[in-house]
Amino acid sequence: MNLICDLSIKLYVFLTLLCICVLYVPNLPIAEAKECGSLDLRNSVDSLIHLENCTVITGFLQIVLMEAATEEEFAAYSFPKLR
Repeated sequence: MNLICDLSIKLYVFLTLLCICVLYVPNLPIAEAKECGSLDLRNSVDSLIHLENCTVITGFLQIVLMEAATEEEFAAYSFPKLR
């Protein structure tokens, strides 16, 4: 139970930081924009690579079922292009 709670907190912190990054990144010129469709990223932190060049997500974004992931794995990713 503690492990699940600890991982849930880490995922919550990661998603909160992701939202903060999205809100504070300046808008990119339209020529550099890459619109991504709906994304369902699950099971592995490595699936976050699908967000790498996205500037806008049209549809939904689900990041789920990454209970085995460590904080260090999440730290390797950032998404400065997301608006």
